[in-house]
Amino acid sequence: MIKFKAFDLGCHQIAHRVWKDYYAKVRREKISERMKYLQDLVPGCNKITDKAGMLNEIINYVQSLQWQVEVKK
Repeated sequence: MIKFKAFDLGCHQIAHRVWKDYYAKVRREKISERMKYLQDLVPGCNKITDKAGMLNEIINYVQSLQWQVEVKK
């Protein structure tokens, strides 16, 4: 039988803050990667630098594709 003793050193707040910072960084990186992927898919979107403008252009492009599909039905 193996016995362990565990001690709470009061580091939960530090660990939580470090994890929260790490998670936020990874999340931002994933969002940036996906924004770049969308930017490459949508014609003319590479010229737009701000995210709001880029998303607006992507929405307009997808809506135009949707309209084209509906017209062909």
